[in-house]
Amino acid sequence: MPTLQQIFSDLFYFQRAELPPSLKHNWTVTLQENDSFILKVIWCYWFTSIFISFYFATYLLGFIGGGLLTATALLSHKMLLGLPRQIVFCLCLCLFGGLFVLQQPGYVEPHFAFYASVYLLTRYKDVRPLLVFIVFTVIYYLLFSWLHSQGTVL
Repeated sequence: MPTLQQIFSDLFYFQRAELPPSLKHNWTVTLQENDSFILKVIWCYWFTSIFISFYFATYLLGFIGGGLLTATALLSHKMLLGLPRQIVFCLCLCLFGGLFVLQQPGYVEPHFAFYASVYLLTRYKDVRPLLVFIVFTVIYYLLFSWLHSQGTVL
């Protein structure tokens, strides 16, 4: 039976010191490609929020909120590397899911943005971005469920 240390070692195999340099280089190139792909998805999320704005008259959320999230992702793509960049991308994807939910009150479909984002984050082949996204999503749902129970209207 594997020990807890072996399980964590298998989950975080990419951080092992004994990995060959060629594998580390390929891993870095793959992460950069995935970051570029996630950034394109964030652009698509912004265009989606703009489109939703016209249908539900949520212009401020769609244009400004989505624009701020996209600008944050762009800045992190230019200024950060590795896990910090992935954490910012996770936050942006989570907040876009929340933005879609706020733009379409009472609809179930916007919640699927959270599921789609989890699927997209599997491209990293790394459990850390998924865990970060799940934590952000749980915080979002707990916070907004509590706000709704208090009668707060956003």
